[in-house]
Amino acid sequence: MCFKWFKKKPATQEPPITPPIEPYVREVPSPRDIISGGAITKSVRQKALLIHLSWSIDSVKAFPIADTNSMDGLLDFGHHILATDYPDEIAAAQTGDVIIFKRDAETTKERLICHQIVEEGRDDIGIYFKTKGIRNLTVDPEKVRTPDIVGVGFGIIW
Repeated sequence: MCFKWFKKKPATQEPPITPPIEPYVREVPSPRDIISGGAITKSVRQKALLIHLSWSIDSVKAFPIADTNSMDGLLDFGHHILATDYPDEIAAAQTGDVIIFKRDAETTKERLICHQIVEEGRDDIGIYFKTKGIRNLTVDPEKVRTPDIVGVGFGIIW
């Protein structure tokens, strides 16, 4: 038997992975921490996760997410966002928060939109917010006023 020995080829070196360039590494506002860590407890006896809210349970709503893809990556069709309509939380809404707000639809029925606040401002009427779906390329054209907000998000059910 004859064996031919081959020299092992040196492994080719892959180029080093470089970190992504702007705009992917810049800091963007995130939703504020509405529920402190101390308000979340686990009950082994009840086999439950308990969240102690500083507001009435009546002010907590679960909003279903429509199939618009505007919040893909965070929320999608079939998910629900937990939100509070507690007046103090709505008044404290700020850039980074995910809010649910009402908009007049083409019909007489109003529709609810779930987008993130990307800008705060003030004009002759008062305080307003500019919003954007996190997957949308542009900011929503309409200003959102505090009375338009029906909830400030604090949790997601996937």
